[in-house]
Amino acid sequence: MALDLSGIGTLIPVFGFLLVFTVVFALLAKTKALGEQRWVHVFVSFVVAIITVASANAIEYVKTITPWFAAFVVSILFISLLVGVLRQDIEGFF
Repeated sequence: MALDLSGIGTLIPVFGFLLVFTVVFALLAKTKALGEQRWVHVFVSFVVAIITVASANAIEYVKTITPWFAAFVVSILFISLLVGVLRQDIEGFF
């Protein structure tokens, strides 16, 4: 019996929202561009994610860029692993 995953296409806006929210929140939290308050970061990330989901072109862009983003993250992890194994000190690399 085959597993039918055709209904997952209806969840793409939810995945797009979560991806945009997570990336924007991480960038704001790391750079501290809006200060130290976490609720400000959450609110701005939520607004940006809602605006992105409301636009059909933005959802198409997120659908296109997500596999490339995932490949980039996996590549960075493998490069970090390789450098850590070769140099014995991964903190010095970053």
